[in-house]
Amino acid sequence: MNNKEALLFFPLKENDDIEELYEDLLFEYKQFFITKFPLKKVFEAKEKKMIQMQTAYSFLGGKHSEDLEERNDKSYHFPTEIKECFINYQQERNILKNNILRATSAFEICEQIKLLINLQNSYSEKWTVVSNLPDIDIQISIEPDPMSLLNAINEFNLNGGTTFEQLNSKGNIAPDLLLKEAKRLYLSTKY
Repeated sequence: MNNKEALLFFPLKENDDIEELYEDLLFEYKQFFITKFPLKKVFEAKEKKMIQMQTAYSFLGGKHSEDLEERNDKSYHFPTEIKECFINYQQERNILKNNILRATSAFEICEQIKLLINLQNSYSEKWTVVSNLPDIDIQISIEPDPMSLLNAINEFNLNGGTTFEQLNSKGNIAPDLLLKEAKRLYLSTKY
């Protein structure tokens, strides 16, 4: 990276503090990663830009942060009961999002992003057994409200369904929101 390329990320003026600009940019990346649905291609493209920003920051004399050793080989295993799976997923996701917020460098955020994508893929895979998906358009990137989804899962449980296999075989007793979420997550495994 040369000075001209680095200044594209940090258009410094005379009184600008590079540390402050870096913190602002890092905060914007954190906000993106904790508020968006983790689609692998989108997150990886954003991650690449963030690493370039980190490189520019180091080039311009910012505090050097070491590349972290990749430890993102954690595998996630979810139960077959929908409610338990959903709760476990939400808990793990919240931990990872908190880790992203606490990160102090792009490299730390990248490690958490990889774990978040891995978590999302493992969770979405549980939903792929459902074959009676509604014939409606779904936006993969728009997640339903977690409480509304939990209410739909509870309704399904009251109607006698608890597992993903039962959601597939007894889709007629499942709330529409649950079937829409199954379709959304199924489609997310294709991207």
